[in-house]
Amino acid sequence: MSTPNIAERFASVQHRLRSAAESAGRPADSIHLLAVSKKKPAARSPDLERLEQDLTETLCAPVRIKHSSSGKGQVTIRYTSLDELDGLLERFRR
Repeated sequence: MSTPNIAERFASVQHRLRSAAESAGRPADSIHLLAVSKKKPAARSPDLERLEQDLTETLCAPVRIKHSSSGKGQVTIRYTSLDELDGLLERFRR
């Protein structure tokens, strides 16, 4: 059995969304509202952008910082292989 291509996956997702809309009592043509109603991302501070860029360059890996108004946040470092993760861990150990 082969993996479904993008068009097949899109059709499957679209079918599931239509079914969900109908079961929620909405017309099936309201599907576009369900699929695209996402919040706008909050404006990011230039200082935060600069800090992300500095960390990305220092660690040689993409870094994303999420910061809330309460002062809490999250730092995400992406890696693509275990070797890359090992390299990141070595940088932290120094």
